[in-house]
Order: sequence, then C-alpha cells, then structure tokens
Amino acid sequence: MRDDRLTGLDLLRALACLLVFAHHGVQRLDFNALTGAWRPFYLFFNLGAFGVAIFFLLSGFLLARPFWLAFDAGAPMPSLRTYALRRAGRIVPGYYVALTVSFVVAAAVFGTALSPEIFLRYAAGLLFVGEFHWLTLFPVEINGPLWSIGMEVASYALLPLGLWALFGLRRALPGWRGRLVFAGVVGLALVGHVLVVHWVPKESIGASFDYGMVGGAKYWMPQFNVLGFFAVFALGALTAGLSVLWRGQRHGGADLLVVGGLTAAAVAMWLSSGPQKPEALGWLGLPYAFPGFHLGVAVALVAFPHARYLPALSEARPIRYLARISFGIYIWHFLIFELLRQCYAPDFGYAGIGDTTRWMELVALSLVLAIVAGSLSWYGIEAPGVAWARRREHHPPDLISARRAHA
Repeated sequence: MRDDRLTGLDLLRALACLLVFAHHGVQRLDFNALTGAWRPFYLFFNLGAFGVAIFFLLSGFLLARPFWLAFDAGAPMPSLRTYALRRAGRIVPGYYVALTVSFVVAAAVFGTALSPEIFLRYAAGLLFVGEFHWLTLFPVEINGPLWSIGMEVASYALLPLGLWALFGLRRALPGWRGRLVFAGVVGLALVGHVLVVHWVPKESIGASFDYGMVGGAKYWMPQFNVLGFFAVFALGALTAGLSVLWRGQRHGGADLLVVGGLTAAAVAMWLSSGPQKPEALGWLGLPYAFPGFHLGVAVALVAFPHARYLPALSEARPIRYLARISFGIYIWHFLIFELLRQCYAPDFGYAGIGDTTRWMELVALSLVLAIVAGSLSWYGIEAPGVAWARRREHHPPDLISARRAHA
C-alpha cells in the first residue's frame, strides 16, 4: 500500500481502456490498403478487445480483496449489502445514461426502426439480463461495448456464492488451503462454461456482424457466456487472495514479476495476431487467448501492489486520471466513433479508411472527445452515484480493524 491505495492497478485499468479503444479504432482501417509496419500494427491492436479480459480480472481482484482480508483476519464476512450498494452506485448511473442516450440516438440520428425487438433488447439491458441470449446480448445497435456490462453484473451476482463457501470452510481450510477452495470455484465455472458451449445450440443463420449486432451475437455465442466470463472474474478474485498473502516491504522482485507478467500477456496477444478473429478463442473456447493472456495479467495483479519502482510510473497523475474516467470512456467511445462516421466522416466505418494520416486525425479527435465524455460522465454521473452508495454503507468495527491490520 501507499497512501492507503493499491498502487499499480490504475495503470492496468487505463491500459485496458486504451486497448479497447484501439481495437475499435483500428477496425476502421482498410487492412488491404495498408503496407509496411501498418499491417502488424493493425493485427496487434485489432486484439485490443483483450482489454475486456483485463477489466474482468481487475474487477474480480478489487471486489474480492476485502473479503480475503477479512478471511485471513478471522473477521466476519463483509457486508453483501455494502458490496451491492457499491456496485450499483459505481455501474448503474453511468451505464443507464449511456444505454438510454444510445437508444434515443440510434432512432433519431441513425434511423433505427423502433421495433418490438429493439425495445426488448433495451429492456433486457436495463434489467441486466441481456447476456443470456443472442437476441439481447447487445442492448442497442450503435454502442457495442455495452454488451459486457451485463456479463460483469452477472459476475457480481455469482461471486458471493463462492465467498460463502470460502467463509463457511474457513476454520477447516485457513490460509493457502482457503485459496485452494476458491480455485475450485474457478474450476466449476470453467466446467459450466464447457457444458454451455457443448449443449447450447449455436445459431448459424445470419451469424456474422455483417447482419448487425444481433448477427454478431449469434457469431459470438455460446462461447461468450456468463459462466465463461465469471471464470475469468473468479480468477481475478483468486489472484487477490494470493496477493494479500504477500506481506512485508515492497520489493524489486515484484517489479520483475509485473514486467514479466505483462510481457507474457503481450506475447499471448502477438501470437494471436495472425488471421484469427479478434475474439481469439483459446483453451475450452474461452475468448482472448485463454489462459495465456489471463495468467500473464494475473501475475502482474499479484505483484503490482508490492512493486518498489513501478509506482513511480503507475501513480503518475495522467494515468490515475485516465483510470478514473476509464469506465466513461468505455461506455461512450464507440458511440462517438459512430457519430463521427454518421455526421462528419462517412468513410470512418469498418474497414473504411486506407489513408493512415486521415485515420490518425479521426482517431485522435475521437480520443479527445472520449476523454471529454469520460470526464463529464465521471463528474456528472458516476461520482455522485459512488457518493450516494457510500452514504448508505455500514462499516463494522471488526472489518475496519482487519483492513488496518493488513494495510
């Protein structure tokens, strides 16, 4: 810890955000028109969708860490009411505004017909249940990244099940043995993922993004399913359990582990950057080159809070600010891309631009607008939601003591 903060994690959050932005940006280049170094550049950053995996690992890590501290200190399980309040305050306001604005803009600017299917998708998004079927995976037509919010909320709901098992067995399986129990949660989620992939029929008619977002969902599912993404989320939670076992002073060895883990993750991306699709299905059909990329990021997560030298970079103000507004950038950047295409640059669509100079100008403009949108989202919507949740929290004295004892 430093100044009562976990250091390093803001860098990973900012990296995840920029990777997803880069993924959607490079897809607007015409690969066939690229030459020289632009081709490997495209192939690598087209895999920026891997940033979604970082978000899931990081969320699992941060949400499970207070529970591991209480587990090791012999304190009661932290309040699930507080857990739910914090998640609702952090996610719901910004997501609801982005979802509703995207729904309205789709109809008013892009001419999306307001059919019963469109209303059903929007309603499923509001209720966080769209992730269970290809028809509703994408809650709106022009803001694709919103699909992952439902998956993440489902992971929020599933995590307490594993935590109950963990605390129920604490007396018999303390310390490292408790981590083995939670590793079983990850394993069960992976088994569930395999069963879903095996038993849920895959749609073949219109299963392509050429048929819009619903077609893309048909193409992704059932490999993209709640249990598979929860397995990644739970791996992040397990990583938090390993990290809190690391006691003592900051150590240069932790810096080496961070660099090694992120290098391994980058290599996993590079090895997936050939003719494969950006989903890069890995072991068991899990997206984003599972488990190589995920394990590399997990190693960095374990070590970063204990690094001695890297915080000089990771705690820089621009990185911390970018991390703070990363959720806003995530939920608004694709809509910004599409509005620029619709209202200003018609060729700024998928594979639409062969002129790399023009592409860089449009992407730079998009990034500036996304940062502005992320800032407005944070200060105007998200921060008030976080404050609302914190005013309703209760902090039992024993949990406060446990946190201080492990700080």
